[in-house]
Amino acid sequence: MNRRLSHRVAISLVATLAILAYGLAIDRLSGAVRDPVQPELLVSLPRFAQVLLAGGDRHLAANLAGFRVLVAETS
Repeated sequence: MNRRLSHRVAISLVATLAILAYGLAIDRLSGAVRDPVQPELLVSLPRFAQVLLAGGDRHLAANLAGFRVLVAETS
């Protein structure tokens, strides 16, 4: 029984430390300077057209839109 208690305490401690680290990271990132968005990446097809081109699969359309942003190069 004592072993279970020590496992729960350890898990609680790790979870508390993870939440604290997450909060500190969010606080630090909120003040970070970001590059301006490139206007070429803001242009996209309407959602209906994206779903139509993906053969009616809305999840595939979302994935294709995500891939487009990842591989787009404007230089």
